[in-house]
Amino acid sequence: MARVRTKDLRCYIDGYDLSSYVTNIGSLNWDFGFEPIAALSEEIKGGLPGQPTIGIEFINGIFDSTATSGLHAVMSTVTYHHVMIPFGVAGAPAAADYVYFGKFEQFGYQSEIGDGMVAANMKFGMPPVDEGLSYHKPWGVLTHASGAETGASTAVGIDDYGSATTGGYMMYQIFSVIGEGTVTIKMQHADTNENASFADLGGCTSGTVAHGAVPAADIKETTATTTTVNRYLRWQIALDTISSVTFALAFMRDI
Repeated sequence: MARVRTKDLRCYIDGYDLSSYVTNIGSLNWDFGFEPIAALSEEIKGGLPGQPTIGIEFINGIFDSTATSGLHAVMSTVTYHHVMIPFGVAGAPAAADYVYFGKFEQFGYQSEIGDGMVAANMKFGMPPVDEGLSYHKPWGVLTHASGAETGASTAVGIDDYGSATTGGYMMYQIFSVIGEGTVTIKMQHADTNENASFADLGGCTSGTVAHGAVPAADIKETTATTTTVNRYLRWQIALDTISSVTFALAFMRDI
């Protein structure tokens, strides 16, 4: 991964862009433990595949009590949150940049009076055990950077470096819409990076999201862990009387 400046990180939680409130983010964990017991004849201790420790150490921010959208309104209720942290490599995050994302349990919320401001500290833990997600990898690529779209994608996608039959999952963060109706966000894939080659990736669709449910965020995984995900990826949307949707979309390929 290229070196990333802190100012080029972003923090999206549950359909809210909290980047203007968040001041720093702790370790983004993805660690595999080792079995401490080994037989006499074993040369090395064995690892624990499929059992990583995943989680965000903490997120610190500036206390803001703006109704509905301020950091206090979004994070003061201790619950599970859909968190997406894109890493901008050459400035603000762009398509094909790295993303750490997942659904994480928030352990606490504390505020503290600082020098001319009130700081907020949020600690996080592991993803929920009963979530049912088939994958244990929190790193992926940004297929749509935060921004507005008014119609279906006819553009080429990003090169995600090869086809694999190991499935994956997407996370969408819908920040706002213009108009009333519904929006559907999908992940598409293709063998060749041409508009006509792209097709929907099975299972990776938001379903219809009504304007009244926005802001919104969720995880959707491929129909099976053996699903083929082709080399090129792109975003796709379908609007039903909504004229514009502002969103971010990320995908984790399980390789």
